[in-house]
Amino acid sequence: MMLLDDKFYRIAAVAKDNEHVATYTIELLADCTVYQGHFPGKPVCPGVCNIQTIKECAMRLLGENLCFKTIKQCRLTAVATPATCPVLLVRIQTTPTEEGYQLQASIYNQSQTYMELKGTLIKT
Repeated sequence: MMLLDDKFYRIAAVAKDNEHVATYTIELLADCTVYQGHFPGKPVCPGVCNIQTIKECAMRLLGENLCFKTIKQCRLTAVATPATCPVLLVRIQTTPTEEGYQLQASIYNQSQTYMELKGTLIKT
């Protein structure tokens, strides 16, 4: 289920390398209610929303409903805001496994990496 697509972010473009690797260009939607509560006047992208965005991009790439089984590494390396970085790239790399997929993902732009994530996705 897509919870944040067209609410928190909008996909502006997709560049697929192959069926398991893609880069999504997303636009952060500053009028989303998430930003009103996190934090009023100085909105930032909550880490949990970044994780959900990565999952939704992976689901779109693979055409399957997925959930995280494990998150082995999740590094928030900078704070993204709709004011300072309204357009971001979400890089998704998946490797099929018996249960689902190994995932490596990052959220970044030309000057900064905001999140790096490694984990396992399973089909729901």
